[in-house]
Amino acid sequence: ASEKTRARRTHFAFAISREVKRHVFRWAVRESRKMGLLQDMETQPCETASLDSSLERLTELRHFLHQAVIRGILTEADLNLLVDFKLNGGTLAESNGCNGTSPNATRQKLKRLLSKLRRLAAKPK
Repeated sequence: ASEKTRARRTHFAFAISREVKRHVFRWAVRESRKMGLLQDMETQPCETASLDSSLERLTELRHFLHQAVIRGILTEADLNLLVDFKLNGGTLAESNGCNGTSPNATRQKLKRLLSKLRRLAAKPK
């Protein structure tokens, strides 16, 4: 909306403006999802999960991860890494001796794996 931007003859300024708007809208969508989840958690009474529901969630998680391995999205090593850190509470120092990578490299790999799984879970069936 500025005169300085309007006076430019290149498409570069408009491309930057569009990209910034896209990122802002993506951020707003993520924030609204977070707020919706927080509101749901506040409205639902805090009850201990029954054995049946936790067993059902565990079964769904195992099926989801198994399908990711079958489709080639995850390897067995990736799956073992995720299980070790997210479910068994492993530390980055423990993995250092296993495959010779630094704790930072392992942390980045975990982030990439979780991002892959989030994208896969967000896709409609």
